[in-house]
Amino acid sequence: MSPDLASYDSIIVAVSGSKDGTACLLALLEAGAPAERIELWHHDVDGEGGSFMDWPSTAPYVEALARDFGLPLYRSWREGGFEREMLRHEMPTAPVVFETPQGRVVAGGQGPNGTRLRFPQISASLFVRWCSASLKIDVADRALRGQDRFLNCRTLVVTGERAEESPARARYATFEPHRTDTRNGTRRRRHVDHWGRYISGSKQRSGRS
Repeated sequence: MSPDLASYDSIIVAVSGSKDGTACLLALLEAGAPAERIELWHHDVDGEGGSFMDWPSTAPYVEALARDFGLPLYRSWREGGFEREMLRHEMPTAPVVFETPQGRVVAGGQGPNGTRLRFPQISASLFVRWCSASLKIDVADRALRGQDRFLNCRTLVVTGERAEESPARARYATFEPHRTDTRNGTRRRRHVDHWGRYISGSKQRSGRS
């Protein structure tokens, strides 16, 4: 299913420095998506710290991509990034920081103490393969829920997926309501759709994560 791109007030494209995000952006523009409604989102897995999982070239590459296409870029991260969460011992999961048109916002960080002390494992379960869930998926959710500009309007989140990575990913729905969607709620209504564009080929990116 291909959504009506002109019907959305905002179109968010997730970019990590890999070909996935770039391919999604090019496909949207070729399909006639209104460029003035597109914004790029980059989740910094190192938490604006040193280079632990991403190459030092990742952030400059994503910034250059946004600049060359004349699109706004909003970054987000969990404080302390990958390393802090991996080594977390008897402390809460760190808060999320995300950029908005008005500046930075900090959300969360008041949860119960817990211990991670575990490197990601190869598994279909996000409870085991925790890095995507903690450093990307939850970060994006907080950024969407934490901005009133997405209330009472239509938002499309576009991500590049590779079905070859796992049987579970191959079964992902191509188009569905996003995790943050509250279109049928009685308050703070937020219409958010997720469009997963399937990209062929192996993973090639400018980072190590």
